[in-house]
Amino acid sequence: MGVALRAEPRSRSARSSRPDLKLAPRRRRWPALVAGLLFTVLLAGMLGAAVFHTQLAERQFRIDRRSAGQGHASIHIPKA
Repeated sequence: MGVALRAEPRSRSARSSRPDLKLAPRRRRWPALVAGLLFTVLLAGMLGAAVFHTQLAERQFRIDRRSAGQGHASIHIPKA
């Protein structure tokens, strides 16, 4: 069986020669969060506009196809 090894305790002079550690200042995260939220809203809006445009074009195509089937491809309004 193996013998557990213990690290030798450091002397006080070795401990005092280490530099004092300091915490780095906290970075502000709110600009990144706001930019991410804005990007998400913009992306969702653009996707919504694309879906709306597709639905609008499809419905217009249906209307054109129905009106062409009835012989009313174009409506002529007489000038008064």
